[in-house]
Amino acid sequence: MTPELVRVNFKARDDSALGRFWAEALGWRASSEGPGVTNLEPVGFDRPDPSTVCIDLVRVPDPETVKYRVHLELATTSEDRRAELATRLEELGATHADVGRSDAPWTVLADPEGTWNGIHLDVMSDPVEDQAREAARLEALGATRTDAGQGDVSWVVLSDLANNKYCVLGRG
Repeated sequence: MTPELVRVNFKARDDSALGRFWAEALGWRASSEGPGVTNLEPVGFDRPDPSTVCIDLVRVPDPETVKYRVHLELATTSEDRRAELATRLEELGATHADVGRSDAPWTVLADPEGTWNGIHLDVMSDPVEDQAREAARLEALGATRTDAGQGDVSWVVLSDLANNKYCVLGRG
């Protein structure tokens, strides 16, 4: 059984403020499963929907200390639409990020925390009983169990071969 990609997880100093930014930017709704976690889902989303990947923003005390290897890209249909989207996101609090590619056919923006969208993936085992087996399978492929300060939680945190962290979730 292969895992199902269900969420992308952003680290944030202020999950609520960053959640409001991304909810407005994407036209999604924001909710919270508990203190320090803001969940973003498309309006009308009904789990399970294998065609939709949601976003979680999780409060962490310190900003990342390395440049992010992964980022979200928002697609547009024209150069004019790209400029309109960039302007709207800037009005919401995004800023231009200089990544040394001024000639590139895209615009890089940082979110209101200045992050170039540092994220990690969450995958969900199917069925829930396979969570431990899925984590073991990924470890056999080279992933390593990681203590990211998560404490006693229901998910397993792993790092891939490039040290990118991600979580193996169970259903529930």
